[in-house]
Amino acid sequence: MFKEAQRNTPSVLYWPHIDRWWSAAHDVLRTSVTLLIDDIAQSCPILLVATADRCMQDLDETLQAIFAKYAFHDCTQSLSEHQRRQFWSQIATPMREQPQHRPKSMEEFEQLPVAEIPKTAPDGGSGSGNGNGDGGQVVLRTDSERLIESERMACVNLRTYIRAVCNRLCKHFKNFIDRTTEDGVVHNTLSLFDIRQRNNARAVPTVIEFLRDIDELVDNVKQSAQTESLKARQFINEACHLQDQALSMMSQVNRDLVKQCDKLAKQQTRPSPLSPPPPQQQQQERHVS
Repeated sequence: MFKEAQRNTPSVLYWPHIDRWWSAAHDVLRTSVTLLIDDIAQSCPILLVATADRCMQDLDETLQAIFAKYAFHDCTQSLSEHQRRQFWSQIATPMREQPQHRPKSMEEFEQLPVAEIPKTAPDGGSGSGNGNGDGGQVVLRTDSERLIESERMACVNLRTYIRAVCNRLCKHFKNFIDRTTEDGVVHNTLSLFDIRQRNNARAVPTVIEFLRDIDELVDNVKQSAQTESLKARQFINEACHLQDQALSMMSQVNRDLVKQCDKLAKQQTRPSPLSPPPPQQQQQERHVS
C-alpha cells in the first residue's frame, strides 16, 4: 500500500481508528509499518490522515513519535469552518500535480499464446527427425536445459531478495554498515557489507546461511561489548533489533523458492557417485591390495 502510494503521487493514505489498530497489531507488524512510513521522503506529496478515538497524548509513545513532527492536533478548542478550510487548503497545490508516470506491471501487458510443444512420433522421433530417434534426444535435451534455467533463476531471485534485505538493513542500521572498533565499547569484525558480499559469492544462496551470518554479527557484538558502558548496551540493543528485522523480512520470501535453493545447496555438498575417492582413500586401497 505504501509503495503503491509513492508510485502514484500525489496520493492520500487514510488510517482510521489508529489507536484500535495499533493495540491489536503485534510488534513485528508495528515495526514494519513504522519503517515504511520512515521510508517516505519529506518531499514526496503523500498525505497521511489518521483518526483516533482518544487524545494525542493518550496514544502509545511509538505511535505519537510517528506523527510528532508533522501532525496537527488540537483537542482543547473547537475549530471554526474558516480555520478548517485554511488548514486543508495547504494541500491544494500539491494535489493539483499530475500523477507520475507508472511503468506497466506484468499483468497489464498483453498475454501471448503459449507455444505448443512439438509432438513426438511413435518410434521416438519427431516430425522433423531422421527416423533414428534423434528427435527424442532433442526434446530430452530441451527439458534438461529448461530445468537448468529454472534452477539458475531460483538462485538469482533468492540472491536478489537477500541483497535487497541487506540494502534495507544498511539504510536503517548504519552502525553495522562497516566493521566497528571502539575502545571500551565494542569490537565487531563482521559488517553488513561483508554479509552482502558473502551472499554475492555463494553459488547457491540460502536463507539459513544468510541468517547464520546475521547471527554471527550479533554474537560478535554481544561477546565484545563492554556491558558496563551505556553506549555498548545500545549497540547490543540495536544488534538484536537488526536480527529481528532480518528474520521478519526473510519470513516473507516465497517458500517454494527457499525449498528449491536448499535442495540445490544439498546437491552441491553431496559427493557425486562418479567422482574419484580422495587421495588418502586411494593410498589405503593400494596398500590393502
